[in-house]
Amino acid sequence: MSEGTVRIIDRESEVLKGNPLGDPSRRKTWIYLPPGFSPDKKVPALLALNGFTGNGAMFFNPSPLSEDLKSRLDRLIGSGACPPCMVVAPDCFTKVGGSQYLNSTAVGRYQDYLIQEIIP
Repeated sequence: MSEGTVRIIDRESEVLKGNPLGDPSRRKTWIYLPPGFSPDKKVPALLALNGFTGNGAMFFNPSPLSEDLKSRLDRLIGSGACPPCMVVAPDCFTKVGGSQYLNSTAVGRYQDYLIQEIIP
């Protein structure tokens, strides 16, 4: 069975610079690319946003109790149960102990980060 790859992109966010909590503006984004991925071939892109206490990396961490996202996608795509797709999992974790996906004067511009910097 062919396997996809997970790439980690580390980049500076312009919209998170100077956020009220002093959280880092340099952020990682985990990207699953399906088996045989080529930039010339278009595939659907999914945005993976985890719950409040998680971050993007957690989707790809091995677990003794269940499949990590890469293994699950490889299995589903390989069996034909799921079409090839790209999955993008950004880090939106803050110093208050959870991820944010909205703009807030108390926390920062996380909605803008997703819409202006991650999705494009």
